Amino acid sequence: MVTRTESTQSAFAGDAVFIADTSAWSQARQPQVKSAWTAAMADHRLAICPPVELELLYSARSATEFEERETAFSVLRRVELSRTIGRAAVTAMRPLNGGRAPPSHPNG
Repeated sequence: MVTRTESTQSAFAGDAVFIADTSAWSQARQPQVKSAWTAAMADHRLAICPPVELELLYSARSATEFEERETAFSVLRRVELSRTIGRAAVTAMRPLNGGRAPPSHPNG
């Protein structure tokens, strides 16, 4: 039986770069995720995109926390959004969506 910790660690194995969404960031401090997350950050294998960065900065509870997050995010790889990237994200979401139809993109 594979534990959640082993599953998380194997998900971060290798050289893959991960675009971490808001929910991933909220789980980053969980004991079963923290060491793998920290290693991925140290190896520059975590990326952030503008909508996630804005959501996380918006949820900061103080000016100090805002600045700390802004500093932490500044060293991450950035994935700028384009139509092509948006379509690739929708395509990648399809098998992860449990058979539900993903929301359609307003620009096709």
